[in-house]
Amino acid sequence: HGPNSTGGAPVTVVHLHGAKTDAMSDGDPDLAFPPGQQSPTYTYPNNQLASMLWYQDHALGLTRLNVYMGLAAF
Repeated sequence: HGPNSTGGAPVTVVHLHGAKTDAMSDGDPDLAFPPGQQSPTYTYPNNQLASMLWYQDHALGLTRLNVYMGLAAF
């Protein structure tokens, strides 16, 4: 685990806050994938009342760096 788990390849994992989603679509830090590898299919059903949602990167050991570079938004 950590920033060198995929060698030098950058990774990201989308973690969505506030949405009613299945656990497999919630951005588990262990589900990072390097460039060129098939990504998992995430499902966001969009069947809830309006609310504030925000996402951030959730890659294990890299969240702080990826968020600092802009991978976070409302």
